[in-house]
Amino acid sequence: MNFKLKFVVFICVMISSFGMSCSDSGLSDSDLSSIHNGFRGIKWGDEFDTVSNKIVLTRTSFGGNDREPGYKILSGMPLIFEDVPVVIYFQFVKNKLNLVHIYGDKNNKDKLISTFHNLHGKPKIYPSRGTAIWQDMICSITLQENLADGGCLFSLLNNDNYMKLTGRMMRYY
Repeated sequence: MNFKLKFVVFICVMISSFGMSCSDSGLSDSDLSSIHNGFRGIKWGDEFDTVSNKIVLTRTSFGGNDREPGYKILSGMPLIFEDVPVVIYFQFVKNKLNLVHIYGDKNNKDKLISTFHNLHGKPKIYPSRGTAIWQDMICSITLQENLADGGCLFSLLNNDNYMKLTGRMMRYY
């Protein structure tokens, strides 16, 4: 092959490789479509009053890094995830639903983790020991696998809603 033809082939290969490597950065590995719009009929960004008219919430000291109060669901929503008993918390920022936290105690931890794997596929990344992240372009789920009490915690969020409410950028893996 002459030099010009080799160069054209090289450029075509580079362009096609670049296009493949940049397409969604592989963010479609996990199926998070069930939480794209919200969680169990509650939409991301719904106001506290709208949510509290549908389900009974109680304020807790649970709040995570955002230091916004967490609200434990007492009734009005099943307190099981698939067939695993859980505790569910809603976290609001600027009076709007930002995060859903699903806690599994040490007796249900393994079954809950297995359920998330079955529903959403393999996590996108394990950024640190005991932490896994499922992510697509719309939503993210973070697992904290080793809580001090032996349980685990899943945190679900809509990426755009999170960025809008907190002013923080999402890290896409």
